Amino acid sequence: MRLRRWMFFGVGWLAAAWLSAGLVHRASAQADYPFRDPKLTDDQRIADLQGRLTLDEKVQLMSDHPKFPRLGLVFSGQVEGLHGLALGGPGGWGGRGRTPLPTTTFPQEKGLGATWDPALLKKIAGVEGYEARYDYQNPLYDRGGVVIRAPNADLSRDPRWGRTEESYGEDTFLVGTLTVAFAQGLQGPDPKHWLSASLMKHFLANENEDGRSFTSSDFDERLFREYYSVPFRMGFEQGGSRAVMAAYNSWNGSPMMINPVLKDVMIKEWGNDGLICTDGGALGLLITAHKSFPDKEHGAAAAVKAGINHFLDTYKDDLTKALKDGLVTEADIDAAEKNLLRVYLRLGELDPPGVDPYAQIGKMTQGTADEATPPWPKQGPGPPGHGRVDCPVEERRQRTAPRSHQAQDHRSDRAVDRPGAARLVQRHTAVFCQRAPGNSGSGRSQRQGAFLRWVKRCGGLGDGPRRGRGDCGGG
Repeated sequence: MRLRRWMFFGVGWLAAAWLSAGLVHRASAQADYPFRDPKLTDDQRIADLQGRLTLDEKVQLMSDHPKFPRLGLVFSGQVEGLHGLALGGPGGWGGRGRTPLPTTTFPQEKGLGATWDPALLKKIAGVEGYEARYDYQNPLYDRGGVVIRAPNADLSRDPRWGRTEESYGEDTFLVGTLTVAFAQGLQGPDPKHWLSASLMKHFLANENEDGRSFTSSDFDERLFREYYSVPFRMGFEQGGSRAVMAAYNSWNGSPMMINPVLKDVMIKEWGNDGLICTDGGALGLLITAHKSFPDKEHGAAAAVKAGINHFLDTYKDDLTKALKDGLVTEADIDAAEKNLLRVYLRLGELDPPGVDPYAQIGKMTQGTADEATPPWPKQGPGPPGHGRVDCPVEERRQRTAPRSHQAQDHRSDRAVDRPGAARLVQRHTAVFCQRAPGNSGSGRSQRQGAFLRWVKRCGGLGDGPRRGRGDCGGG
């Protein structure tokens, strides 16, 4: 036993020393790049990085979750999150062939719209943004990303359109106000560093389901200015969102992913100096459904010139050929990607270690994956199954989320006694227990009972997802 213990500590010490040396080496290497220097302006950092990327790498940068190992860069991919983080389900949002990862789910956007409560939506989005960070940065899960496709800022005037369940409603002020709240909740209060990025969708007039890949939503400038575009404008100007998805459909005969309104209004008037992406497969539909160009080479060139800087499609060969044939230039690529890189900069992905206030969410704290910072109070080892947790009243608000988010916690200090609390506890318990080893039969019931007692004692309900730690399985 003693020999085994010494072997354990020896291996642990060597692993820690190796990890420490690696981090020191990486940090010193990364410090050599000006794009990692937070003392420089955003434009200076972005210009430095663009000057270091090859043309092939610039083409790759427009893909989802791009990686550049030689520069030590990994940029976030996108994840669905209209009413909670989607990391599973029939759509395979957690990754094809991977076991779905339990996440906190809220009512559909139509239900959220019926709350008429922007403060509540801001808190819900804050939970989702934190959960996205946790799952993306936790080495046990490594899922999703922190560019979240939410909120849906579309308006839904007629249920016969077929996709109206994804919209908050038909009123511009209601939908715009809730869009602002959700975007602010996802991104957090720090203007220089975002918890996650709010990617609004689908611009513009997209709530029809049948034929949306080729139809045109036709209306005049007044309806555009006073109705359909209002929630998007509010999301940019008031909510601070700097990411948006162009819709499949056309507006007045011009497909949205190449529509001049992207530059003329969205960028120049509303100030979206960020990410503008296609919908999934939209580049191909530009050719096959809209018949706008003879091939994807011409379509990709037109999209970049229109302001698109992120493709959810197969595009690399086509864009590379367009560059070689002179349909688009490297300067066009640079102009589009300068805006894209602003989003990654806000997410802390160009920062040196220790600068991004959200970088440690879900990360290892003691050198092993099962010690990753959990999204429950720090006062004890964790919820049931991980030891007793003592939560004095004055410490209940001390969460693992960044201090700047604590002001959003307006929960009562009393034990859980709200209407419907039992149902919510069961939902939270299910999320926790799905990861627990032996989560069936009487063992699961005992675990749920212990979890309920922990929630009542600590007031732990309603401020964020309750995640199992490392010994709750890899999901």
